[in-house]
Amino acid sequence: MVYECSRDNLEDLTFRQVIRTPEGFGYMWECPVLFKLDRQVFLLCCPQGVAQDGYKYENVYQNGVFRLTPDADGSWQAADFQELDHGFDFYAP
Repeated sequence: MVYECSRDNLEDLTFRQVIRTPEGFGYMWECPVLFKLDRQVFLLCCPQGVAQDGYKYENVYQNGVFRLTPDADGSWQAADFQELDHGFDFYAP
């Protein structure tokens, strides 16, 4: 879920929209950052609880980026997760 607050008041949050994946992807996404690049929207985050898949997701805590596409209901679909680093010490970019 995406919430927004003003720079003057960091305590009162306003719900904006939902971000989801087609299938479950961990149990929590920490340190989220939304940004636009060449008219495309991305979510940079650190998903936790992602099962290892060969060399993918080998770390306890992942970090990477999702490409987001809008849904008709105003939410976002997150797809094509790409890990930023396969090392151990890079977290919370």
